[in-house]
Amino acid sequence: MHSVLSIRNLRKAYSDKIAVDCISFQVNRGEIVGLLGPNGAGKTTTISMILGVLQPDSGAIEIDGMELATCRTQALGRTNFAAVYAPLPGNLNVRQNLRVFRQAVRTGILARYSAETVS
Repeated sequence: MHSVLSIRNLRKAYSDKIAVDCISFQVNRGEIVGLLGPNGAGKTTTISMILGVLQPDSGAIEIDGMELATCRTQALGRTNFAAVYAPLPGNLNVRQNLRVFRQAVRTGILARYSAETVS
């Protein structure tokens, strides 16, 4: 079966703190996956790397057969993510919230926030 997401030896560290330590997994078409673990286990960092918000220190992310590192736009065009914990302005409609999130990704605000949160 063709995997729609393949993670190989993914690693991310902030200075001397290792947030994600060489994880590997794959998700096949039709599967629903959740990441479970205690605070600080690297769940958000892993999702942020998969979504291209954070750059992994090492390892590979493949989305629907495309390497995120080399085919970023095409690979991310094949993704969909819903975060129930993402604090979004309540007075905006869905389209407006998506624009706010897109701008945060484009300007690097989320990457800086993630780095500050871990340190």
